[in-house]
Amino acid sequence: MLRELARKIDAFQEHLRRAVSWLMVVMVAVVFVDVIGRYVFKKSAVFTQEMEWWLFGLVYLLAAGYTMLYDEHVRVDILYSSWSPRKKAWSDFIFMFVFFFPSCILVVITTWPFLKNSFMAR
Repeated sequence: MLRELARKIDAFQEHLRRAVSWLMVVMVAVVFVDVIGRYVFKKSAVFTQEMEWWLFGLVYLLAAGYTMLYDEHVRVDILYSSWSPRKKAWSDFIFMFVFFFPSCILVVITTWPFLKNSFMAR
């Protein structure tokens, strides 16, 4: 039963990857427009800067599962490459709880009041 659930989660991550890849295209376009506006036309809009951060937060939170699924996250390989598979698995597990999950919680906690406020203003 748990293996079937894991397969469904993995399949969901595959579909989510496609959506997040399009979010990345949008994010690159927004950053490009912001940079051109600031340095060429000497004008900047708060909207584009806010959009950059919102898109970054979405990409970070949504793409993390896919990144972990295929073991593509960034790490320092100076020590990691020489470790045994068991030690690598333990370090991945520990660092997930030390760095990754707290950063996701921080993103959600810090953005929640802004999200709530934006819906209350209607």
